[in-house]
Amino acid sequence: MFPFPLNTLSDDYRHQLDSWTHCMAVGDIPVTGTESVQEGAADGVREFIDGNVEKRIAKLTTSAGCLRGFCPAWEGWTAEFVRSNPPPAYATAVSDCLGLLRWIRSHADLTPEQRDALEGQRSRLIVEQRVRRDRAGYLKFSRRFRESQDQEIRWNEHTEILLNPSCTPALFRTRLFLDEHAEIPARVFSYAVDGAVHTTVLQGAAARIIAALCPRRRVTVESLLSVAMHGSERDGESDVVEALEEVVQSGIAALIPELEFHSESALPPRFP
Repeated sequence: MFPFPLNTLSDDYRHQLDSWTHCMAVGDIPVTGTESVQEGAADGVREFIDGNVEKRIAKLTTSAGCLRGFCPAWEGWTAEFVRSNPPPAYATAVSDCLGLLRWIRSHADLTPEQRDALEGQRSRLIVEQRVRRDRAGYLKFSRRFRESQDQEIRWNEHTEILLNPSCTPALFRTRLFLDEHAEIPARVFSYAVDGAVHTTVLQGAAARIIAALCPRRRVTVESLLSVAMHGSERDGESDVVEALEEVVQSGIAALIPELEFHSESALPPRFP
């Protein structure tokens, strides 16, 4: 396939691969210098890479084309990014689009609303990326979540809570996606449930619950109640319990159903 042999025994091997990845991404056939080109090899490579630039732009548009409504210069930015940034080896449509969003943030003069639009799309793409990278963990969480929704689970302070492994935070600094009552800046979370990506705003006790879950992914209700109530003069235990129910019912976290307790201190099982 390659017009010149790849030297797998030297440090130039990776450089040669990266060079050809670049050339195929931008639809270019390089002059190989002293290496002999096999008859018809250049034509074969040209046929293989024909249309790669257009295909890459199409994939980027599919992954983040919704941003065109917020960024009139979207097509120009995408074309410039593709021209100046060849995809690295093993890049996916999602990782390439995340690279595009980083490039836009560093090269374009964005309004605060446009930055929020990019931030929202970035978090949703990271959710997709996390689901692909930890497929087993996501499927395990999905099973836990369905079980906690389909049956009445009796739980107390020793019951464990499992964070959705796809949960990704973002920070909105405008009201582009928020109502007039939301506090700004607002911490929002994107996550995958049942094959769809959702985004929700969490504040107060609910936000503190997620903050406690993020470093460890799996903690007890007792620990969450302690952290969520710490430093808050407004939230009582009933408020924190209600916030915990909201987090579990939304799909950001799930109860671990094997741990069923029937002690007198059990919290009311308000889950469906």
